[in-house]
Amino acid sequence: NPDFPEIQLTWVGEASTRLASLLTGEVHITQLPQDLMSQATAKGLKIAAGPISAQRTWLSFMGVYLRDSNDMAKGYIHTDVQFADVRVRKAMNKAIDRAALNKAFFAGKAEPMYIDKMPRKSSYFNPDWEKNFEKEYGYDPAAAQALLAEAGFGPGKPLKFKIRLQNLPDYGGSEDLQEAVAGMWRKVGIEPELVQIQETEYRNINDQLGWKDLVTVNASSNFDIQGWRVYNSSIPPRSSLELKETDPIIQELLQTMDEAKQNELLRKVGDVSYPLHMNMPLFWLPVEAVYNPQFVADWPFPGSLSGSWSHVYLIKAAR
Repeated sequence: NPDFPEIQLTWVGEASTRLASLLTGEVHITQLPQDLMSQATAKGLKIAAGPISAQRTWLSFMGVYLRDSNDMAKGYIHTDVQFADVRVRKAMNKAIDRAALNKAFFAGKAEPMYIDKMPRKSSYFNPDWEKNFEKEYGYDPAAAQALLAEAGFGPGKPLKFKIRLQNLPDYGGSEDLQEAVAGMWRKVGIEPELVQIQETEYRNINDQLGWKDLVTVNASSNFDIQGWRVYNSSIPPRSSLELKETDPIIQELLQTMDEAKQNELLRKVGDVSYPLHMNMPLFWLPVEAVYNPQFVADWPFPGSLSGSWSHVYLIKAAR
């Protein structure tokens, strides 16, 4: 017996248009980036927040594909991918000022991610991942430049690659965040190119394992076991960096049903992947929606189940 017998969903890409639609009553609930969220609440609009914070965002390296998941000795499909060099991956991580991103795009509400897919409160989490984060991943432009020089890149030969600019539905301001990261990379001499790639083209090329040196931004609520399968293994959809050091551990993890053994393997794959910089971890995100209290009184939803927003039948009507 929901308060609203019908619901209409409207897809609007521009955040400013979503705010305007919310203020005029054309829509009653929407998602906004933090800067517009502040404007919205100043005008009397309200925020519904899910208590489960399992949603995360990170950047992925594309183009390093294993040739044969059953034989690590066969190496990789592409032998000329710059992202195959761990020094490049580490340099790109250390050029990112995560504190500035958190303040600018999430009002400081995002939780630091010390390793992708592995929640800090999980039983298998290694405290050393948090302890060593500043040294290994923390913002240090000078260290980033030194690593790039060691890998053979510099003023006469800058590191170049493409970033797939995406407007993610999971949180507001994802395109702005990518452009900010690209600016941070440019400050250390990297030359990223921001490009628009249609989903069909992206998937077709990835299905053929054809990407080389492409960065993508991602957001998801799946983590640990499922996250490793989807984003960093040789099992389709093969949507991020694959390494011969980690793939056998992930394969074993996916065939293990014993929880204690799973935790052991999760700790192991974390320990192995951490110094290899398999991803560019960013944040665990709050899940928030903005609503117009003239029409909606509240929306108690869990937070991160099957995406970000769920349980629409629990939306309470204003009386």
